[in-house]
Amino acid sequence: MTSHSRSLALFLVAILIFGTNGVMVHMAGLPSSVIASVRGIIGALTLAAWARMRGDALSLSGIPRSQLLRIAISGACIGFNWVLIFEAFRISSVAVSTVVYYIAPALVVLLAPLVLHERFSGMRLVCVLVSFAGLGLIVGLDGSSSHAGILLALGAACLYASVIMLNTTFAEVDYRIRTVIQIGAAGIITLPYALATDAFAAVDLTPRSIAFLLVLGIVYTGIAYACYFAAFSGLDAQEVSVLSYIDPVIAVVCSGLMLGEPITPATIVGAILIIGASIVSELVASRAAS
Repeated sequence: MTSHSRSLALFLVAILIFGTNGVMVHMAGLPSSVIASVRGIIGALTLAAWARMRGDALSLSGIPRSQLLRIAISGACIGFNWVLIFEAFRISSVAVSTVVYYIAPALVVLLAPLVLHERFSGMRLVCVLVSFAGLGLIVGLDGSSSHAGILLALGAACLYASVIMLNTTFAEVDYRIRTVIQIGAAGIITLPYALATDAFAAVDLTPRSIAFLLVLGIVYTGIAYACYFAAFSGLDAQEVSVLSYIDPVIAVVCSGLMLGEPITPATIVGAILIIGASIVSELVASRAAS
């Protein structure tokens, strides 16, 4: 197997895991904050163990405290992003919540000129407008999801957009160190919230619930992120950007097949508009960068 083929296989494994994440969270039936906290802590430990087995050094020396603080803040955004999107999965449909969540790239394009002082082309503006048209279609015509679930997914998308923009400010920090800190911070920072809301008290620690938490932490966080980042060395940025949009497609298909969720015409058309516009926007950005 060539380096590119191996990277592509690892990336597709990661995307398959990410795409079925919503179904797994829905099936677990556990409080969102508990899942976010436990998966973050277990996931960070899994990633650290994986790095150690590979002989990779995870040293914080040489990283300025200001950058460590920003990485931790991005981790907090990831943690509460999980809480919101998992809650959206619980009270709404996984398909609609995932599609709405993928409005995040459009939010980044919209905010980047203000926050990161990036150029804002006419074509990318069109892509943003098309994405929001898809969102409006889902919100206005899709009767299979509650508006509360859609608002939670939108909140998660805003936090995810914040993470994307924060990540550009410490790109020089090794991705393995950055990911372990972010995922660990996500779990640790959401832990007090879970405890304060008595979420852990609502968990019945049966073999089933423990198995779900371990799978979500080890497989859906640790192994998924390990495969995701290990694939980067053999893929170019454009391939990564475009292939990432297989994730919501898998989520929509699996939610229908495994959870029996209704997939309305509004969801399908909205998903095509949001995902299609995001892909075009990524291609335009990649072409401009090259």
